[in-house]
Amino acid sequence: MPRSPFGNVLRYLHRAAGLSQCDDQSDAQLLERFTRDHDQAAFESLVQRHGPVVWGVCRRLLFEANDAEDAFQATFLVLVRKPGSVKKQASLGSWLYGVAYRVALRARADAARRRHHERQVADMGPSEPAHDESWRELRPVLDAELSRLPEKFRAPLILCYLQSKTNEQAAQELGWPVGSISKRLAEGRDLLRERLSHRGITLSAAGLGTVLAHNAATAAAPSTVVDTTVTVAHVMVTTKAATAAVAAASVASLTEGVVRTMALEKLKLAGLALAALIALTGSSLLVHRALADKPPVAPGQAAADAKATAEQVAGPATALTPAHYGKLASMIKPQPGESKWAEIPWLSNVADARQKAVAQDKPILVWAAGGGEPLGRA
Repeated sequence: MPRSPFGNVLRYLHRAAGLSQCDDQSDAQLLERFTRDHDQAAFESLVQRHGPVVWGVCRRLLFEANDAEDAFQATFLVLVRKPGSVKKQASLGSWLYGVAYRVALRARADAARRRHHERQVADMGPSEPAHDESWRELRPVLDAELSRLPEKFRAPLILCYLQSKTNEQAAQELGWPVGSISKRLAEGRDLLRERLSHRGITLSAAGLGTVLAHNAATAAAPSTVVDTTVTVAHVMVTTKAATAAVAAASVASLTEGVVRTMALEKLKLAGLALAALIALTGSSLLVHRALADKPPVAPGQAAADAKATAEQVAGPATALTPAHYGKLASMIKPQPGESKWAEIPWLSNVADARQKAVAQDKPILVWAAGGGEPLGRA
């Protein structure tokens, strides 16, 4: 039975009302509504809010519109699969940008395998700059380096340049002071310029700002792609269905591939942390065992050893030269439990000691901490 126009209007009004309620909510609140309450309007609001940035990345890296549409869907389905991976939900846009870049790279590799002789570039749309060839070469490099920036620099750059937000709006979204936004933007631009220069691309500060502005999200993804993405995401979260059961095969493949990569990276980081902990624990145990097994040192033994060393180096009753002191400094080691060799300014400042000795016309005797016979003369 066909749907009545009146029913379509009601559904449209209901959807518009649900979206309007999302306008004043943060990304974290909308994501919580979707994951906890399966609120489709909340997820659709997220897609519409961040869709232009995601679509821009996919369109810049992929030549074919169909590939860009698949990558766009897969990016948001990764969010459905891994909402807990968003460490800072206030910077969801930055997280989605990074995921979109990964997905687009995977989609481009898949497309290259399908088309071995792919050298032709499809029409990129009327918004493509006039300096087409050089711009097309620069934009993937810019996306690559922007995606690798630390989160504290990438988030404000994406908000202020790609999403055209003011510093005040970006500060409010990230929960930072406005002054921090200005500082991070400047540091992020400098770091990005430095990384681009390593690739042979030299840009002034103003030039980099212009290039970033050209990457601003000015076009939204096609409405059909947005609707499909929201519908598939809603089915996945409400029915717990596998991605392959509800999404196109190409989209499911991209989604699963990136999810697996993220899981492997997490395991790798956990493994490195565990290995570091084991190494640190092992070193501590070895040191503890070595100290525990070491025989106790008799009182005054360190001074006696030092005297013997001094006599070995310079001979008994022989004046020690600066060279001797340097050799003593490398040879004499305090024993555990003994007092340190402090009264050893003489090891580090022999020249001053000798000058004072000459000025006073008196020898300066050198001895170990704790007394005993002198070790030598300065």
